[in-house]
Amino acid sequence: PPLARLLVAENGCTLQELPLLPGRIIVGRTPDNDLQIESRFISRHHCQITTTSQASIIEDLNSTNGLYVRSLR
Repeated sequence: PPLARLLVAENGCTLQELPLLPGRIIVGRTPDNDLQIESRFISRHHCQITTTSQASIIEDLNSTNGLYVRSLR
């Protein structure tokens, strides 16, 4: 079962809701990522999310537009 969920939102509207399972995923615009999001606001390799039974940790991979978590950069 998912330990957490990732909400992908733009302008306050949720575009996708994805379950986060234990492990690491790379998020970006290109097909070589675990999760591909086609948006001009997403870098080729935007961030990585590592999920354990204790927490999910998101790390920016030097993306152009940065990360926003609960509307905070």
